[in-house]
Amino acid sequence: MTVWDTSPMPPGLRDVGADSEGGRGLHLLELLADSWNHFPLTGELWGPASKVVWCEISRTPPVSWE
Repeated sequence: MTVWDTSPMPPGLRDVGADSEGGRGLHLLELLADSWNHFPLTGELWGPASKVVWCEISRTPPVSWE
């Protein structure tokens, strides 16, 4: 899975409260993804600065969940 945005800043975990409506994306990646990372995008198609965040999620739950 990949997603992109127009921010050149690397992704970072946010402190979120129980009533927060956003900011949980990377927390979910940390929990569910086998691996994830990001890389910058350049060129006219993407704008002057942007990035892609990618992840790999297997279909097998982690051993710790059993």
